[in-house]
Amino acid sequence: PGDALYLRQKGFSDRLVPVAADGAFSIPVEALDLGANTLGLLVMDRAGNMSALRELAVRFAFSMNEPIGFDFGAGPIMEGYSAMRNETFYSEERGYGWIEYGNVWKGDRGIGDHLLRDYCSGKDDREWAIKLPNGSYSVKIVMVDMQFDHFAPDIHLEGQKLFESTGIKAGQPLWAELETEVADGLLNCEFKNPGTLPYFALTGIVIERK
Repeated sequence: PGDALYLRQKGFSDRLVPVAADGAFSIPVEALDLGANTLGLLVMDRAGNMSALRELAVRFAFSMNEPIGFDFGAGPIMEGYSAMRNETFYSEERGYGWIEYGNVWKGDRGIGDHLLRDYCSGKDDREWAIKLPNGSYSVKIVMVDMQFDHFAPDIHLEGQKLFESTGIKAGQPLWAELETEVADGLLNCEFKNPGTLPYFALTGIVIERK
């Protein structure tokens, strides 16, 4: 009683982990690399003394037998989805994330379910990518601002324009259902402003192998 449990993860500040009265706890973890990861747990007693670090080895991979969902924005994450924040950038180790992105606004309206209430956005072009086995994929992209009218950008998958920019009414999600072929082990999604449109609001991407 009185002790506090902290999670240590590369790229994040130490985070306090809520612990139930019976000692049970769960740890939501974001932005894991594909493959091997190392997490750490520390305990701080009431006097402020920190325990030695206890490391945990965790392996992470996407299942190709079910849809892969990403929830974009700063708010709570939809169950069954992986978190995509403004700062989740692509690396060879991570295997998914932004290649081109520069927005710092948190983008959480606090209206609607966990998927739709928040988003990543931009006026300039953006690019996002994920490592995938070569093959055919269905890609569903949902965009909405729950508070204001806005627009969907042109969407390019694997260098091909598959969706034309259009307006979106506040609170009315637009699902763009697209199909593409991955031939180089990397699915590239580009979001392009065709002119002087103010911004877009990307709330989710769901990818399914065909």
